[in-house]
Amino acid sequence: MKSRLLKSGLLFLVALVVTIASINYFSTSEIGKSNSKKNVTKTDENLVEAEKLEVQSTDKTICNQVENQHQNYNNIVSKIQTLSNSEKPSSEIENLRLKHQEFLDKQLFKKEFLMSKSERKAEGLPPNKYFEQDWALTANPELGRPTGENLSKIREELEKTRQQALLNRTPGDGADNPWVERGPNNVGGRTKAIIFDPTDSTNKTVIAGGISGGLWKNTDITAATTWTKMSLPENINVQNITVDPLNSSIWYIGSGESYTGDVNGNGIWKTTDAGLTWYKVFGGGTVSTVTNSVFNLNIISPSNAGVIRGYVTSTANFGDPITTPFTAPIVLVNDGTAPTDDACTALPANSMLGKIALIRRGVCSFESKAVQAQNAGAVGVVIMNNVAGGGVLGMADSGLGVTIPSVMVSKEDGDLLVANLTNLTGTFQPTLPGEFTGKEALNLQMINDIAIKNNGGVSEIYAAVGDGFGGGAYVNASNYGLYKSINGGTTWTKLTLPTTASGNETCPMDIEIAVGGKIWVSSTHSTTFNDGGGRIFSSTDNGATFTLKHTIVGNGGGARTEIEASNTTADKIYVLSQLDQADSANPTKEVQLLRTLDGFTTAPTVLGLPGTSPGTETRLNTYGFTGAQAFYDLFIESDPTNDANVYVGGINLHKSTNSGGAWTQISSWSGDVHSDQHAMTFRPGTPNSAVFGNDGGVYYCASLSAATLASSTDIVARNTGFNVTQFVGVAVLPGGITGNTGDFYLAGAQDNGSNYFPSTPSGTTGAGTGINSSLEIQGGDGGIPLFSQDSDEYMVTNYVFNDAIYYRTTDNNTVRPLHVTVPSTPASDLNRGLFYAAFALDSANDIVYSDFSDSTTRVYYIRRYTNIKSGTVGRVDLTNALLTSNPTAITPGKVSATTLYVGTANGRMLKLVNANTVTATNSNSTVPATSVWSDITGSSFVGSVSDISFGANDSQIFVTMSNYGVTSIWYTLNGGTNWYSLEGNLPDLPVRAILQNPLATNELMIGTELGVWYTVGFNPATSANQSLTWLQSFNGMSNVKVTDLDLQPNSPTAPTGYSVYAATYGRGVFSSQLWYCGATSTTWNGSAWSAGVPTSKTTAIFTGNFTSSASLDACSITINSGISVTIAAGHTLRVGDNITVNGTGSLTINSDAALIQHGKHAVNIGNIIVKRNSAPMVRLDYTAWSSPVSGQQLQSFSPKTVATRFYQYLYTGTTTPTAYQSVTPTSNFIAGKGYMIRSANDWPTTATVFNGQFTGIANNGIITQSIGLGYNLLGNPYPSPISANEFIIDNGFAKTLYYWTHTSPASGGIYPTNNYASYTLLGGTASAAGGSIPNNKIQVGQGFFVNSAGAYTATFQNEMREDAITTTQFFRESDDSSVNQKSEKHRVWLNLNNGETPVNQILVGYMQGASENVDDKIDGETLVTSNTMLYNLINNKEYVIQGKGLPFSDDDIVKLGLKVVEAGNFEINIEQVDGLFTNQDVFIKDKYTNVIHNLKESAYSFIAQVGTFNDRFELIYKKPTKEEVVTTNTVDVLVKNNNLTIQSYQSVISSVEVFDVLGKVIFTKNGINNKQFNTNQITTSNQALIVKIQLENGEVIVKKIII
Repeated sequence: MKSRLLKSGLLFLVALVVTIASINYFSTSEIGKSNSKKNVTKTDENLVEAEKLEVQSTDKTICNQVENQHQNYNNIVSKIQTLSNSEKPSSEIENLRLKHQEFLDKQLFKKEFLMSKSERKAEGLPPNKYFEQDWALTANPELGRPTGENLSKIREELEKTRQQALLNRTPGDGADNPWVERGPNNVGGRTKAIIFDPTDSTNKTVIAGGISGGLWKNTDITAATTWTKMSLPENINVQNITVDPLNSSIWYIGSGESYTGDVNGNGIWKTTDAGLTWYKVFGGGTVSTVTNSVFNLNIISPSNAGVIRGYVTSTANFGDPITTPFTAPIVLVNDGTAPTDDACTALPANSMLGKIALIRRGVCSFESKAVQAQNAGAVGVVIMNNVAGGGVLGMADSGLGVTIPSVMVSKEDGDLLVANLTNLTGTFQPTLPGEFTGKEALNLQMINDIAIKNNGGVSEIYAAVGDGFGGGAYVNASNYGLYKSINGGTTWTKLTLPTTASGNETCPMDIEIAVGGKIWVSSTHSTTFNDGGGRIFSSTDNGATFTLKHTIVGNGGGARTEIEASNTTADKIYVLSQLDQADSANPTKEVQLLRTLDGFTTAPTVLGLPGTSPGTETRLNTYGFTGAQAFYDLFIESDPTNDANVYVGGINLHKSTNSGGAWTQISSWSGDVHSDQHAMTFRPGTPNSAVFGNDGGVYYCASLSAATLASSTDIVARNTGFNVTQFVGVAVLPGGITGNTGDFYLAGAQDNGSNYFPSTPSGTTGAGTGINSSLEIQGGDGGIPLFSQDSDEYMVTNYVFNDAIYYRTTDNNTVRPLHVTVPSTPASDLNRGLFYAAFALDSANDIVYSDFSDSTTRVYYIRRYTNIKSGTVGRVDLTNALLTSNPTAITPGKVSATTLYVGTANGRMLKLVNANTVTATNSNSTVPATSVWSDITGSSFVGSVSDISFGANDSQIFVTMSNYGVTSIWYTLNGGTNWYSLEGNLPDLPVRAILQNPLATNELMIGTELGVWYTVGFNPATSANQSLTWLQSFNGMSNVKVTDLDLQPNSPTAPTGYSVYAATYGRGVFSSQLWYCGATSTTWNGSAWSAGVPTSKTTAIFTGNFTSSASLDACSITINSGISVTIAAGHTLRVGDNITVNGTGSLTINSDAALIQHGKHAVNIGNIIVKRNSAPMVRLDYTAWSSPVSGQQLQSFSPKTVATRFYQYLYTGTTTPTAYQSVTPTSNFIAGKGYMIRSANDWPTTATVFNGQFTGIANNGIITQSIGLGYNLLGNPYPSPISANEFIIDNGFAKTLYYWTHTSPASGGIYPTNNYASYTLLGGTASAAGGSIPNNKIQVGQGFFVNSAGAYTATFQNEMREDAITTTQFFRESDDSSVNQKSEKHRVWLNLNNGETPVNQILVGYMQGASENVDDKIDGETLVTSNTMLYNLINNKEYVIQGKGLPFSDDDIVKLGLKVVEAGNFEINIEQVDGLFTNQDVFIKDKYTNVIHNLKESAYSFIAQVGTFNDRFELIYKKPTKEEVVTTNTVDVLVKNNNLTIQSYQSVISSVEVFDVLGKVIFTKNGINNKQFNTNQITTSNQALIVKIQLENGEVIVKKIII
């Protein structure tokens, strides 16, 4: 829980980055990343641009010209489980602390932290300073890097594992207690994947992927409509999206940004239903980390066996590469100045002539050491690390012109060489293709691009798979390349691209399928080897071979390269390539534009670059329109109907109407359109309209031809509800302030400034409930925000590095700088503290504290700002010898706000008394009584402190660590004298914030890398480690990184209630109300409630008998011994938490009633009774059952069933009864599993209802069942109905549900007709006419079959549960209104009958997401295909349900198939219709009889012989004209069981005569006057007869029959 005044620097993550920047005891050019082949360009610290921020009030906008920082957050590094620090011996703790400090010093933050994005890319560093800060603050201290590779595994376990029991409620623990999204609904985030939905005929629906927030849909991009979240997991980094050209409902998502450092890659995901459901088709597997080593140094003498071997090395980014082996003596340098072996001063002339110089790492740059050795005649350099356990490092180019090769070895190897200098001789070996030194994370995939080619009706998928670097490990370094699949992603083949000049694999960047089918591929530099970019290949044989067509030349050659193939002109290709910068010290234009008209047969035309505005923007003038960010901002697209219209994106947008001959700028980042352009897509059918994706979200242009720079309305934001904003902190004003309404909160966003809610600043009217718009009151990268916690009503905003701090009143009319601004901000006050500095507010004394550490002098400060509301701002910098690293969490005391608590990046916990008055001089005193600093660090603390909060007083302190591999949560109840671990079962993931529920001190809540977690088992009085059970609180909350938590009391002085706000990195701000079950209760005494009818937040206690008269809500239920509680049919008991049935008490849920529990982890005590009436059954009939309680035995449920007639269904590759396997009847039902149970042997032979009764503890929470490929028998595990749609959607494997209906009895052990009702997202079908049609409800106790696409784990969860429904069946008959509420559907149900006997039923419908091809979850396969049946025919396979796409056209034709196992007289009729078919004709076309019959008027009768007829029937919708109606008469004659049936299809039958073979008339019938005639009056048998049929039109037809 946050203290009353403060806002902790929760964004510890951010702060950490700065820490890193400021802690540097070693060379300022060293890089903590090893790379054998980097060719790193020289850095230029003056390149960084950060123009002045001006104050923004209601009438003044902020003018920010700050180089945008891009968060490329990496969730994917290996999980390392280390021994809990609380269990480690003190010596091991100390060693780990030292190692952690060393990593901070070494990795975090030297001058690299101040580099521009392009420079950071050249150094192999992430382009975003926040990401680098986060990397440092989350690093596993043991390894010096984050180890989050297995976060995806943790996510899976969260869904698969049955969670343990809990007592109380915290936000998000159930559907009745959700997190509520609060906004912003007008600010987007980085967007790179964007398409128009191909299933929308209006071409208005747009699908967009947020880099941090999943996949979204907007149904009308032409208007300001709201985006809605799609079902793709939102933690997936969506990089690109591609549609299958053969099926508009099949899309593929590529994830991971390999070329920007955001390597949160998770392969390729596929949907077959237009985004409704997704599953992975490329990537995955167990994530692991392996170590790769390059041995560039081999020692060949002296003869010491321990010395002669290869040595792990890293090669420098300066000097010539080692191309051929060479051998030379190795000599330790001596520069005559202590330490003499670091070569930081000149070496004696010729002292190294012909030798390899051995040099110790020291305080001067790596290249300067090599310069001294080269000047002394050395032919090579070996630099020895001086950090134990530090391994080898990358060595940056300082631009000093060294030519000899240099390598680094570890300290341990260096010490060994120094100890064996006599005759020491070594060989420098070149690095072979594919070799590198460093760790590699396996089974993580970054997808740069996906393209699909229609090759003769086969969809060929091509995927450009990249590599990356994140968390100290190379990602996918061994498996990047170009891949192909021809079976929908089931299997993939790696294709062969020409290798790089160094022999390494080529990293593909962009794929284009050109006119005529030629495949074009461009390349980018491999992250691992830093080579291979700037090349363009083509293939004319579907990827079997690729030919290099062009290599980018000029200014260092090409790197990341984008291509655009004309949609109308073969071999017309546009190229936009990043250039490497030949002279990084004097950078010039970093991009090149090319055009070829002949596929590079001749040299391409070099196009001029777009001009930029304003002309004063230095970076654009120097580097071109990409502004030193070509590796990040780069796209090129051409009009699909006119390839002369070309568009490019960099910082801004530009267009050309003459194939690149001239360019016009159409946007400005400082005006109408956000900076950093990433994607563009044209509106189908209207290519003059388009959508753009950039760092600000999604923008729409209605008329590209009219778009100009002068207009601010030509290209407009479309971000309403597109909440993928990346927030780093949130602050909230208390409620209950007199005169105020609504909520006032403030959040700092990456790339999108400080966002204020309400969007219209007001001193009295705050934001409303639910999602809100925001106002960017300060631009750039929004820092940690603060809000006063008393009635003063002000807020404080911050920009990165404390460069712009402002006090603001809530109406934003008074805006006052707290940083030095007169006459200007001095250089000494810039870039202070971490990128996102720790920030806190003492509301009681109106004092702001901030991390103000000096990265230049490496002195760590906290700056105190006083007089923040008026007068001259006071600024005092406090430091002390105890402060040895950047403050990453700062918190004033809860009781004594003048006492400051400080957590640091190196895991120290400090206390500063009288922080409001202590002078800078006294603060720095070495006398504790004078300095008033004290160290209260826990003896087992390791890591970086991310948050500090308090319990009831200042003695109860909670501390969290943001690192992997450490104990993350600590608690003291005595002010820091003793610290205890609260880690419990929490997985290994960074913890970023912690709160205690003031209303229930046993409840704690933490913000983590994977959302919010909670526990209710904490005891604040326990002076020992507590093994707490932590559970994810995800209901309504995104499963993304939570960077901050803040409490909002309902009063600034005497709060009685609280809300909690959560800032997420990628999904905006959420909030929820804190409460606990049991705070209020009401008791039923048998006649009345003591405190009124219970609500969802009230405990209900029953001391008297109770029968429901309506549905009932309660947060928990207690039933006393001897008391009977009954929930009647049609009523629902909804309970948030526990159900306790004491002693002989009872809780009965009658048939067609329901019990819903919201809390997934509630503790249920005592048995309940759940009654469930079956459908009417006859003797020997089977029913599919599933138990809603645990502990129910099979035999006791149906005691008179023969012991051998209890079955489970195990898939064996067939649907025959052999798949059923008997189960032991004395075993219990397994939750979620279905069982086929036969009726009792003495059951009536007439249909009779079985009154089933289950007794046991109510099932609740997440329930899983393993299933296999094909058909599996599952069951509803809850004492309430569940949503069939939710089950199908939540379980990616599930395609169709089937319900056993036992509508026809078995004959000889075989069921002659269909007995399965079916259900998909389109709807349900009865087994046959007259049966019940399933709707979107799976009843209590209902077993069902599911057709699975493979081996999976089926998951049930509380969110699927539904209120009671009243029915005597396991599913309702025809009411499907609940399904139609969510999507447009138009459907026709058709029956096939054999005389009076129903045979089966099928469904044809039209809905969004369906297509002409097979759509999983929409189209449903026929379960049993051995019987007579009518079916939909899709790709020559039988389907009981077929969905087709919208819009509906009456020209559509639906192919139907017919299988007949016994000849007969059949009819097809309509069971029911809905949607547009209420007024639409439906015709059956019989191609055998040439009949087109309107089924809306009557059934169609026909005769069919034994066989399969896939070419006979079609369903059509257009009324045939006279010319279309074929008048030729067709007559069928059928003999069955001595019955003669004659069917005419056109003309009426007048008379019938039957002759034997001798011509004797044996039967005559006149005056028939009907199209069908039946008789059983022909007594002759076993002979051939002739039938003569006279038709009304005079035609005579003769048929031969056997009777």
